[in-house]
Amino acid sequence: MSGKEMYWTNLKRVMRTGFFNFWRNGTVSLASVLVMMVTLMTIGLIFFSGAILETSLAELRDKIDINVTFVPTASEENVLEIKHSLESLQEVLLVTYISREEALTAFKNRHANDQAILAALDELGENPLGAVLNIKARNPSQYASVAEFLESGSALSEKGISIIDRVNYFQNKTAIDKLAKIIDSADRLGFALTIILAVISMLIAFNTIRLTIYIAKDEISVMRLVGASTAYIQGPFVM
Repeated sequence: MSGKEMYWTNLKRVMRTGFFNFWRNGTVSLASVLVMMVTLMTIGLIFFSGAILETSLAELRDKIDINVTFVPTASEENVLEIKHSLESLQEVLLVTYISREEALTAFKNRHANDQAILAALDELGENPLGAVLNIKARNPSQYASVAEFLESGSALSEKGISIIDRVNYFQNKTAIDKLAKIIDSADRLGFALTIILAVISMLIAFNTIRLTIYIAKDEISVMRLVGASTAYIQGPFVM
């Protein structure tokens, strides 16, 4: 018999023995299948829950930002210089420039039903709003360093006067810090649960295989005595 024929013969024997053992030890086999199904479902649940958690945290991070409002007299050139400086910071993910005209349009849209405010704007006869920079950091915990950068001399005009009217980080600092802690805690909890469930799943699968092998220990001993190879002995359990 050639080597190829011997290979296929052994494979058929292994498969036949595996299915025979499965039906012969029906209760144990059924329990093993159910345990493995639960294990696979647990692993799937780990990845599914992780994806949901990551999506939820990403949406939460996206809602956190700070706005830098400039004085109305600040030139567009100076505002854009600060924008470029912010974009060069490692902590900053995105900076969006909102011109004075865009800020005024957005303000009117927000107060479209308040005729008193709209009338007051008409009486002024000019745009009282300054340009705005909307800043998104890579991580909520990094907004503090961005705010410190804005407080430094980088936000000064050519005359040495600050052109920043307001940075809403300082008004929203408490809320931002709380959200940053929630996100950090959720990240750590998700990682810990993933590790725990993965270890439990592996232990269940390992013990199930050990139980199956233990039940067939006498048969394995006989197979070793007659000179069966390790692959031939292990094959039916893989089946």
